[in-house]
Amino acid sequence: LCNEYGGGEWSGGEAVLVRTQGAMEAHVRALPADFTTGAVACTDAGLSGACRGRALLDAQHLLVPSGSGHSVVCFDLGTGERAWSVGGQKGSEDGQFHAPRAVLVAPGGRELVVVDTDNHRLQWIEVGTLRHVRTVGSQGSGAGQFSFPKGACWTRDGGLAVADWGNDR
Repeated sequence: LCNEYGGGEWSGGEAVLVRTQGAMEAHVRALPADFTTGAVACTDAGLSGACRGRALLDAQHLLVPSGSGHSVVCFDLGTGERAWSVGGQKGSEDGQFHAPRAVLVAPGGRELVVVDTDNHRLQWIEVGTLRHVRTVGSQGSGAGQFSFPKGACWTRDGGLAVADWGNDR
């Protein structure tokens, strides 16, 4: 399922995978108030820049991409504290990000898919070990290429739809 972030309006193709709208709203309230605004300012939660494309890992954990922090941060919804993070160093090597804009949980819950916007790719990260699993995409307009992807969601048939902003698709 795809759903918008923030204030309830669709905005530029950016999407977040949520299990139910009610669950996302309830969990977001457990974090600082800034998480509920449209262009989510995350500075009070120890993140820099705007955070969009959030996803629920499970009933206890919210994943938040930090574009300017070049990371994905997992928050414990019971305490509102950081549980762990992956990335954090701007780069183009496996497991490094450059302005990630969205994160999804792969079917089965064992991997994350990070929309690595300024590297023009998607990266799969194993949840338990936080190790890089694989990368899909490169910069361009051909098949399997992206230009500043900003969001993604799972389709009903298990496919992955990507909001490829720079290619208008």
